[in-house]
Amino acid sequence: MHRPCKVCKILLAYSRTVKIAPASLRPLIRHKIHQQHLSMNEIRKQVKEFTLSTQLDLEQERSKSQTRAMVAEEQLKQMQVYMAQSALQYQQEIMRLRQLLAQHENNASQPT
Repeated sequence: MHRPCKVCKILLAYSRTVKIAPASLRPLIRHKIHQQHLSMNEIRKQVKEFTLSTQLDLEQERSKSQTRAMVAEEQLKQMQVYMAQSALQYQQEIMRLRQLLAQHENNASQPT
């Protein structure tokens, strides 16, 4: 038989004080209280297991997310460098083509 906890003691005292049931039914009431106490322990155990497994799942997900974020940040840095270099090359090419166009226009405007 289990040693009654505070909750069981309170419920037993309550059942005696209020006279919820006749004395002949008190063993049944005690049994039900005991079952509820055990089921509460089982619920606590299940909640603890759920909490631990959920925490483990969330930690794994967090770790994966951090890894993905680090990879994405590195890709972003590389893309920014690429874009800056490409923009510079395109600007240089535009300037070269403008100079060629200006030379062509000057050559075309000079009488031959």
